[in-house]
Amino acid sequence: MVFPLVIEAEQMTATVGGPTASGWNIHSDGCLSETLTLCPGALQITVVASSDYALGEPARMVVRLADEGQAEFDVSANHKEEEWEEYTVNVLVSELDRYPLTVEFINAYYAPGDGEDRNLLVDKVVVTYTDQ
Repeated sequence: MVFPLVIEAEQMTATVGGPTASGWNIHSDGCLSETLTLCPGALQITVVASSDYALGEPARMVVRLADEGQAEFDVSANHKEEEWEEYTVNVLVSELDRYPLTVEFINAYYAPGDGEDRNLLVDKVVVTYTDQ
């Protein structure tokens, strides 16, 4: 692998959702995942994401690298306004191994009668070693 590693959302394994012009729409609770072979070191994992709001609340996203680290974010970038933001978690990898990386959507909401549909949209994930 060459770092920084850029993983387009469309290339990741998805449990739900579908492709959009600018990434992947996770439209119900579920995740995108990718298994990475990593060497020991300090990593920065950045997810470029956007949110369709519902009931005035943004999508909530959890970014996780195995048991090495995770972070939860309210994705404030508003997809209807064509906004995208970077959400970053720093992780320390202790040994050479294969690690599952997941981007999970945890607060889906859909009420078509009210016109409410909360979604998480992911453009890409960038993995960078910060200590090299």
